[in-house]
Amino acid sequence: MQICGPDGVGNVHGPVQVYMANRPAFDLPGEAGVVTPIDIHIINSINAECGNGWRKVFNVYAKWIFSLREGLAISKTSTWQTYRDEQLLTAQGDTALWFAPPAAFNPKNLNIVMGKTYAGQLELTQRVNWVSADFAVCRQRNLIVTPYFDYRQLTNEKIGFLNYLIRSQLLDESATRQEGSWLQVLGNKKC
Repeated sequence: MQICGPDGVGNVHGPVQVYMANRPAFDLPGEAGVVTPIDIHIINSINAECGNGWRKVFNVYAKWIFSLREGLAISKTSTWQTYRDEQLLTAQGDTALWFAPPAAFNPKNLNIVMGKTYAGQLELTQRVNWVSADFAVCRQRNLIVTPYFDYRQLTNEKIGFLNYLIRSQLLDESATRQEGSWLQVLGNKKC
């Protein structure tokens, strides 16, 4: 069954844009070529219809963003579960999850490519700096290649390392200082 629909879910203008090769076998609201905000009810429906793998993607995404915000002392929710239920991939949230390759990466955003395999499909593996076996950085695009969002691949320890990369000098400092950059937006966002 060919599932059509939006190119992604979440806030297309959010400061955090995550790209993955897969799309859920679920009839998402919205038309092709757009990114559509969703809520916890749609996330729960995807989890119920598409299996445990999607639950892991959403949970790891929420855990990562919650711990990043907590590390930057800007977390306004008390748990990652609350963040997932109230903010993740919503119109008011900071995040988007793309199922289609980008035309270009906006360096004002924090761009995450999920998985080495997908980075290879996007022809990024030779254009990034591999800082470990699991993580690569492209400063000019404010892009990080990460393990797939799964508890066994992007463990709590690796989430900590990802957050270290984000907070370190490995990303383009000039882009993070620009008006409307991902760091400024995350820092000023009221949850």
